[in-house]
Amino acid sequence: MTAIETTSVKYDYVFIEGTLELQSGLHIGSGQMADDTDAAVIKDAQGRPYIPGSSLKGVMRTLSEQFHHLVIDQPRVPVCFLADSDCNKGEKADQLRAQIEQLIQQQRESEINELIDEHVCPVCQLYGSQFRASKLVVADSYLQETEGNTTSENKNTTIRHSVAIDRDTGTAKDGAKYDYEVANRGLRFSFHLEGKQLSKQDEKLLFIALLHFVSGRVQLGGNISRGLGAVKLEKVSLYTYSFAQPEGKKAYINFLLTGRHQNGKTFEEWKDEIIKKIQGGQNE
Repeated sequence: MTAIETTSVKYDYVFIEGTLELQSGLHIGSGQMADDTDAAVIKDAQGRPYIPGSSLKGVMRTLSEQFHHLVIDQPRVPVCFLADSDCNKGEKADQLRAQIEQLIQQQRESEINELIDEHVCPVCQLYGSQFRASKLVVADSYLQETEGNTTSENKNTTIRHSVAIDRDTGTAKDGAKYDYEVANRGLRFSFHLEGKQLSKQDEKLLFIALLHFVSGRVQLGGNISRGLGAVKLEKVSLYTYSFAQPEGKKAYINFLLTGRHQNGKTFEEWKDEIIKKIQGGQNE
């Protein structure tokens, strides 16, 4: 892993849009009971189920942690998904915090960024930590009004009934029945992600997470051991802006003026670019 790949900004802004389709029922609980269920799903102001961006981002971060080795060779700092290698804790983290505070007082911003790049793991640099804000914003995913979806609350969800199992006997516990609400399979939700100041390393970590979504190998929410929460990301478009060239600045200004992107990539095109670089051992 080169210093250029970890620190050099490849894209000033990245926008990724698509559609999330439920491959099975989904239960992301609201934490509240309702008149007809013990555990209601989280809903928007119109009473329709939605997927919080925080849930999506949390799963993405976990995927980047678990599979970083597929896209990053020998990171400068070990990825800290294991408790004993957390770059945000311990003596080294305390020393880094003290160094950053000193540099802040001296207004040496560029040195702060270099210090973070050298001592904070790749995933924490992308998704955020106590030393650096997240470079990603994942919006809440709202129900799309398309064929197969409905604006009627009652037709978008189903109540499932279940019983608690006694682990000793393997039979149902007496009086331990309960029910929970699920968003129905086949519902489609918007997907919108925005990234800022992404390096080549950031791009690879983001790619490996979204590849799992596109491949349909992701489960969200609760009761996933029962098969709930399977989702698939479809119809993905990627829009990138780099201010290193005048054309990039002009394109971004045009986006701000019109609200429309131009010259996007499909996920397949993006995938081909990333895979080619990985297989060729390139740090570009």
